[in-house]
Amino acid sequence: MATLKRILVLPAGKAPDVELTEGQVQQVREMAGQGMPEAQYVLGVMHYKGHGVDQDYAAACEWWEKSAAQGKAAAQYNLGVMYEHGRGVPQDYARAVEWYRKSAMFGLAVGQKALGIMYALGRGVPQDYARAREWWEKAAALGNAQAQYSLGTIYAEGLGVPQDYARAREWWEKAAVRGMAEAQFRLGVMHYLGQGSGEDFRQAFAWWEKAAFRGHARAQYSLGVMYALGRGVSQDYAKARKWYLKAAAQGVAQAQCSLGEMYAEGKGVEQDRRAAREWFARASAGGCEKGCGACTMPDDEA
Repeated sequence: MATLKRILVLPAGKAPDVELTEGQVQQVREMAGQGMPEAQYVLGVMHYKGHGVDQDYAAACEWWEKSAAQGKAAAQYNLGVMYEHGRGVPQDYARAVEWYRKSAMFGLAVGQKALGIMYALGRGVPQDYARAREWWEKAAALGNAQAQYSLGTIYAEGLGVPQDYARAREWWEKAAVRGMAEAQFRLGVMHYLGQGSGEDFRQAFAWWEKAAFRGHARAQYSLGVMYALGRGVSQDYAKARKWYLKAAAQGVAQAQCSLGEMYAEGKGVEQDRRAAREWFARASAGGCEKGCGACTMPDDEA
């Protein structure tokens, strides 16, 4: 029974993290059928994820509508997601905004964040960066990292507000501290380019390293560049290659081209023109113009 009680307080969008027995699934069904909004919400999540029941987006929406009608903010938010992306219901941005707004008015941070995005993109409502900022500020105050990142972006790019790198950095740092890799990457870019202050390669390296360890491909490539050039860290071609490989595996064409250069010039690796051509070819296929030219290098073995 303790497991079932824990499942009935699931946050928005989260599926049960344990396998339910047939008896527990039946209990959830019975409680949902009796009108318990928490059970209706959980049954909707189960149908959405195919957890203990058949995956069925339409059924998920039906149960979330029942739960949402009783004021369950998480169900309201999930319905917004379904209408925005057309899952189990026809895509309808206006209906998505309606449901996001209901959840936002109940103080649900992800609903406030999502409503801000709809205003920023002009989906279901006229594009309005001021309104987007209002909702993101509410969500950010509740600790939503995506909203904090979005606030940083509008200040960095001057969207509906005067461009202000200091404010952008302030918001991106809040999101970065919460572990958001994209915010960590963007902070690295700011420090590298000296946006809002002087260049600081050490700080750029530090933020890119955090993002890279979280799997951020462009941050991994950027770390490779820093090691290759010795910026913010001692020059180390072996470590440059390590990070280029990680980024290249995620399809970053610049990293593939950089690997080609390392093999072509014998930097940190034994010179291998065949390997160089292979990496340049991958880079070229990925859209790296530098790779396009380099992959026509002469073949020493021809």
